[in-house]
Amino acid sequence: MKTSIYSVALILFLVNTADAQLFNSSHVPEAAKVSFHQQYPKAKHIIWTKDDQGYQAQFDLHHRTFYVLYDAGGNSIAEIIQISKDKLPRRAKKQLRNNYTSYAIENTIKIISNDGKVTYGTHIGGVEEGFDLVFNSSGFIVSVVPEAADGSEE
Repeated sequence: MKTSIYSVALILFLVNTADAQLFNSSHVPEAAKVSFHQQYPKAKHIIWTKDDQGYQAQFDLHHRTFYVLYDAGGNSIAEIIQISKDKLPRRAKKQLRNNYTSYAIENTIKIISNDGKVTYGTHIGGVEEGFDLVFNSSGFIVSVVPEAADGSEE
């Protein structure tokens, strides 16, 4: 249960990145910047944001977009990688195909927590509603979060 709540929080963090404050990297704690540059010395186009969860570095590496979350102490919380829907576990793709055929997949991510646990998330949208789905590493749905009519999470 803790993993699914944690994963939902990360997906909400990613999907709602537009609500985060974009600011000069000089406001990012030095410990977070040092940790980031040690982990990703070849990162390009780094954009730092901050919200209630902590600090997020968005960057490009190997032609993919990554997000890394840090707490105020500079500790890495998780790495989020945008992936194509084809990279979801087979069971997750089957569940989407069988249960959500009237929805379009809008965003797909892979979440690697600092303890190495892998989860996947996707935002799907329909004509009048959308959902954030979280899958465990085997592809089973562990959480479904409906999107409110105003586009926020319920």
